[in-house]
Amino acid sequence: MPTTTPGNPASPFTKPVKNAVTRPRSWTYLGESNPLCASLSEPGAQRLTKRYTENSEAYQLFMKGRYHLGLRKGADVEKAIGYFEQAIGLDPKYALAYANLSIAYASRSDLGAVPPTSTMPDVRAAALRAIEMDDSLADAHTSLANYEHTFA
Repeated sequence: MPTTTPGNPASPFTKPVKNAVTRPRSWTYLGESNPLCASLSEPGAQRLTKRYTENSEAYQLFMKGRYHLGLRKGADVEKAIGYFEQAIGLDPKYALAYANLSIAYASRSDLGAVPPTSTMPDVRAAALRAIEMDDSLADAHTSLANYEHTFA
């Protein structure tokens, strides 16, 4: 069966293909007058632009920890814990690092690296510390709920 292309009379396409990069100017910018654009309240805008730390080195360590935690392997979870602890050492008020530290501690037992009874006090303590600093962190609340569901 012959291959058909746009412009070929035997082609199933009825319109020529336009350059995918070129699009009408109105598509590139949706101004405030566009009904599809939503406006954020001031608290909503603050949540989207919030910085959890001003320390760039702590942030880099946190991101390395997130990477290793995402790999979900025993040795990588241990690396993640180390990175989160280093980030907290640089910025003791880094609530997001505490929340992810709590998740990493829980991952230890999820992966069978340590018994849950030995790691769960650390899970709870890190989650509570994160919530104490920032009550809006979903990761901290989720980790604490997982702890309470499993052990309370």
